[in-house]
Parts: sequence; C-alpha cells; structure tokens
Amino acid sequence: MRLCYDPADDVLVLDLELPGQLARASAPPIAHARGLLDVTERGSLAGLEISLTDLPPALAELCRALAADDEVTYIEIERVAAARSLRTVTVPIMFRWDGDQGRLSLRIPRRTADYELLYPVGAT
Repeated sequence: MRLCYDPADDVLVLDLELPGQLARASAPPIAHARGLLDVTERGSLAGLEISLTDLPPALAELCRALAADDEVTYIEIERVAAARSLRTVTVPIMFRWDGDQGRLSLRIPRRTADYELLYPVGAT
C-alpha cells in the first residue's frame, strides 16, 4: 500500500496491490462510492472504511480480498496505538482498477464543501 498526494487533481491516492490471483480479475476501470475516513487526534490518517454493498459487484469482489467480512472492508493506513479519539469524515472515493498491474487506486479529494484534509498531517 502506498499513500501519496496528486497535486494536479488535489486528491490523496491510496494504491493497493491485490493478491496475484486477482491481478487479472475483471472489474470496472472506474467506479465511485463513499467511505468513512478515520483521523487520529494527532491529525494522521488512521484508516478508511468502505461498504462493499455500495460498489459494483465485480469491484466489491476484488475488495473482499482486503475484507474480514462480506459487507465492509477497513483499510488501515497508519497503525494507531490506542487512539483516545478518532474523528470520522464521510469522503467520496473514486476507484481506478488496473488489472494488468493488479493495482486498485482509491482517489480521495483533499477538500470538498464538507471537509478539508491538511495532508500529510491529516487534520480535518
């Protein structure tokens, strides 16, 4: 997993490498959904929760490889040792699937009318 900032589109990009057996899987190249982004009291990005029921079926199947349950996946961005409090913000996510590379990219706007992430700090 790799997290970076794309200044051209003003988005955070989370690249996920999926298991080899899924690399050639068929999924829509681009899809949109919403997720819940957790931010620690220090302002770092803790994780992203995605409801698999909101995704196109083929993309949901890919994401199940990352999930411990059939309805929701939680992608841990930074391991947090007993955070006293997490702030959670609903974020739009654009998914880009590259089957040749076996890479799923999640693109999250750094700011909307509802929030602004001060990346790399993560404060909202």
